[in-house]
Amino acid sequence: MPGSPLRGQRSRPRSHPASTSAPEELFYILDGELDLLAFEPQTRTAGDWRSWESAAGARVMRGGPGSTMFVPAGCPHAFANPGTTPARMLFLVSPPGHERYLQEIGELIGQPGPPDPAAIAEVRARHDIQQLTPMVTGQPR
Repeated sequence: MPGSPLRGQRSRPRSHPASTSAPEELFYILDGELDLLAFEPQTRTAGDWRSWESAAGARVMRGGPGSTMFVPAGCPHAFANPGTTPARMLFLVSPPGHERYLQEIGELIGQPGPPDPAAIAEVRARHDIQQLTPMVTGQPR
C-alpha cells in the first residue's frame, strides 16, 4: 500500500501485542526520508520518541530513497518524516487486515477540526493496537 507522510508528520509509538495475528511491517522508501523506531525502549517517556534508546543501544534509524525498514511482530514502533517535503513509501504488512485500521484512522484524522481522541482510542482497541505515548493532536511541527 503506498503512503505519503507529509513533512514533519510523525506517528505516535504503538505496538500490536504479540499474538498469532500481530503484523510484521515493512517500509520501502521511494522519496524523502523516514525516521523509524522499532525496538523496546529502556524508558517510555511522554516526550519525543526520537530520543529513545534500547537497553542494547539501538536508536531511531533514518532511511532515504531505496531504504528498506522492518518492524517485527509485537515490536513497539513509530515513524516520522523529518524532511521538508512529503516522503513516499511502499508499506507492506502481513498478515492482511492492518489496512482497515489505517483506513479508519485516516478517515478520523482527515475530518475537519481536531480528531476525537475517544474515537481514535476505540479504533485502536478494536484493532488490538496499544498507544505507548499520549496522543497529540494538531498540525505536525
